[in-house]
Amino acid sequence: MGHLADIQAKQGRLHQAAETCRKAVCLGAEWGGGEPLPATAYAHICLAYVLYQWNEIDEAVRYVIKGIELGKQGLPITIGGMVIPDLAVLSQLVGQATAVSEALNEVKGIASASSNIMMISRMADAWRAQLSLATGDIREAELWASLRKSPGVDLHQVPDFVLEFEYLTLVRLHIARGKLDDLPELLERLRERAEEHGRMGTVIEILILQSITLRAQGRLDQALSKLERAISLAEPEGYVRIFVDEGQPMAELLRHATSRGIRPRYTGKLLALFGVPRRKDTLSTRTAMSPVELLSQRELEVLQLLAAGKSNRQIADELVVVTGTVKAHLLNIYGKLDVHSRTQALARSRQLGLL
Repeated sequence: MGHLADIQAKQGRLHQAAETCRKAVCLGAEWGGGEPLPATAYAHICLAYVLYQWNEIDEAVRYVIKGIELGKQGLPITIGGMVIPDLAVLSQLVGQATAVSEALNEVKGIASASSNIMMISRMADAWRAQLSLATGDIREAELWASLRKSPGVDLHQVPDFVLEFEYLTLVRLHIARGKLDDLPELLERLRERAEEHGRMGTVIEILILQSITLRAQGRLDQALSKLERAISLAEPEGYVRIFVDEGQPMAELLRHATSRGIRPRYTGKLLALFGVPRRKDTLSTRTAMSPVELLSQRELEVLQLLAAGKSNRQIADELVVVTGTVKAHLLNIYGKLDVHSRTQALARSRQLGLL
């Protein structure tokens, strides 16, 4: 079930992946007499990846920590190798980079006794390079690139699936260096391969990298075309972090997209997470939305419990989440309703007909 969830996530089917993970976790707890079996480590981390993409940060942290804890009890080598790309994304979680790095060392330790050590080590090293880029340490990423045994980015080379993550890390390094020649064409070849094999989650990532590269080359119209397709694929599954983690280059692209009326509902939602000051076009986008569309289904549930007079702890118990998740939902609700307190949120909700 963990492997199935991984396939579903790579296909871009986040909702199905989350459902499969939750079933695996529940089944593992049932068979473990109330305690999750170590074999559910991968399901925990896959679920954390999906929750992270949905910007459910607190829950994602909880699941990744549990997944790491269970993994240390006996993480199978094949699962260890497959989980590294997910750990790379999850390392963005605030305060979790050290824990994830330690988990990666565990994975490499397990791999040392396996014939798969070369593949595992290469993915692990690419993970560290991507983490370096995310923290602005280009020099460390360049050192990784210089020590690779394989050649660098090659316009005419499309890597095998197991090296796709490594190759996309190289592409990110080239973008950070400003070496953009041939990158859009290379990324197009990677996209075609990923799409041919149904890896739509990777297709979304590649389209995003294409849009950023094209914008940096001054090809704004083409960049927005790629971004629009990425959003069209991402919106039904609720992808958020895959855009937000790209930082200001993506925020700039989203502002252009909003001004041109490209999927304004979703671009407005994404822009709000960058802390971009709301402008007239953003406000008009919000007022054009129906009240229910302002909030996610989980935020509406939190709002109903809030109206019932529940405390943060009681809401957390009701929804089977940690209190930090409830606080995050409340902050999202306050931001979307343009209020600053529970009382204001309830008053605004009743005004909009949400309660």
